[in-house]
Parts: sequence; C-alpha cells; structure tokens
Amino acid sequence: MILTFGVAIAISGTALAHKVNIFAYVDNGVVYTESYFPDGRAVKNGAIEVHDSQGHKLLEGVSDKEGLFSFKIP
Repeated sequence: MILTFGVAIAISGTALAHKVNIFAYVDNGVVYTESYFPDGRAVKNGAIEVHDSQGHKLLEGVSDKEGLFSFKIP
C-alpha cells in the first residue's frame, strides 16, 4: 500500500507560504515522521494527514513540539 503525507500549517492572521520538509521512515510496522522548516526549526502542532494511493484519508494527527508524529501502518 502506498501512503502519502500532507502537512498543513495553520497560521493565524496574514497567510504566509512556508516550505516544510518531512522525513519519514518505517520501523516494525510503525511510520515515524519528522517535520521541520528549512532553517531547522520543528513544525510544532502541524496537522498531518495520511492518504492512500486513491486519495482517501486514512488518518490524521498533529506533530508534537519537536515536529514528530508516528502511527501504525493502517
């Protein structure tokens, strides 16, 4: 199964575009993600969505204060 990741950053006030880097790896059936900005700052409370190859949303969550999020492979 192919999974795709999306990260949405909610910014109050003026809308600004920000590039986000996401590093993901699998270990023992769990996907671990690390989200950060190009300057190395973690994406805190970034919305994470996981979709299958047909675009159906499988799950969603929020990155922690270190930009980390993990989930079991659906």
